[in-house]
Amino acid sequence: MIGLGAVNGSRFAHTPFRTLLHYLGASLGSLAVAVGVLLAFVAIAAVTTSVRVSDLVVSYAPGAVDAMMILAIALHADPVFVGACHLARIMVVSLALPFGVRLTERLGQKPHHHELPEPLDTARDALED
Repeated sequence: MIGLGAVNGSRFAHTPFRTLLHYLGASLGSLAVAVGVLLAFVAIAAVTTSVRVSDLVVSYAPGAVDAMMILAIALHADPVFVGACHLARIMVVSLALPFGVRLTERLGQKPHHHELPEPLDTARDALED
């Protein structure tokens, strides 16, 4: 995890501080939305099933599967249930993504691009190709 963080963090080596603050604000907003969705689904699942709330929180928490599995083991949650929920999340997103792309193409929405530092701008251009 430390190695992955170091590699990802090195990509922002020459990024201006103002841009990092802009990204921080966007990421905190995204986190707030994700936690809100998490709490809504945990509340629904807690009322309709007999699964422990702690298992549901780890199962619906946004994050990578490997990190959530480590968290499930550390918190003594059911790792099979947590893994199955995260696998289902990945499958649903993967299957729904083409439909979402097609829908946005039909609506004619063009992506809005902000000014990015050179390394990130190059990466965006490579991904768009």
